[in-house]
Amino acid sequence: MRLKEKLAYMAVGGILVFVLQLSANSIVSDAGAQGGNALQGGGVKYLFTIDYPTGQKADYLAWVKSNADALQAPAELKGLTSYENYFGVSPNRFVEFEFGSMADAAKYFERDDLRPILDDLVNRAVNADVHVLKVRGDYAE
Repeated sequence: MRLKEKLAYMAVGGILVFVLQLSANSIVSDAGAQGGNALQGGGVKYLFTIDYPTGQKADYLAWVKSNADALQAPAELKGLTSYENYFGVSPNRFVEFEFGSMADAAKYFERDDLRPILDDLVNRAVNADVHVLKVRGDYAE
């Protein structure tokens, strides 16, 4: 991989981390302004959408397999699920991290043992995006 490409991936990774931090701070601030932690009990999910480089799906899956135990081990994580796009179009993969609260999510993503794995994602994907979702009870009976 050329130096310019590596620098571009590093920049994208830095931007993703920055956006995650801004999103987390905004959501926690909004919850505090509502007179409590609106996320507590409802949970929060981080949804990563990922496109792996053409012809490198096997490499991506091998990387996932080599890091799965470390990603699933922390107590802050309630669940980790991945989904393959059924039609094989972009995004190729969705990875869902489930937490009981935004505080648990922040603690998880700030762990020193996970940071190298999560930072390496930019080397495994051509496109990666992160969405932070609050669990709602709109469809619960």
